[in-house]
Amino acid sequence: MLRRADNQVAAHGKLSRPNCTTTRPIHSKTRTSPSKQFLRLHRDDPKVNRFAELAFGHRPKVELYDLRNDPDQFRNVADDPAYAKIKRRLSKQLESELINGGDPRLGDRNTPH
Repeated sequence: MLRRADNQVAAHGKLSRPNCTTTRPIHSKTRTSPSKQFLRLHRDDPKVNRFAELAFGHRPKVELYDLRNDPDQFRNVADDPAYAKIKRRLSKQLESELINGGDPRLGDRNTPH
């Protein structure tokens, strides 16, 4: 994740979080709590579903948020053409930070330029 004054970008290699449509526990590595259990058990309630998806749903490959207009980061603008230039710039900065930091998730790209 890379955060700047006006925007925040996150890149996810794989969809790493389970879908919350299961009736089994959300994920074996997810700590249980009253809040998480409530979201899981009431995920079909229209008032609760959005929050359950935010907590347990799959993440897109790239997330980009306009922090001035959406400080709570509810609207992912990564696919919005109006944010394409910002997305490219921040994605390059994020990749550079991950490479320079030796992030193991980058695999073969883990060599500084």
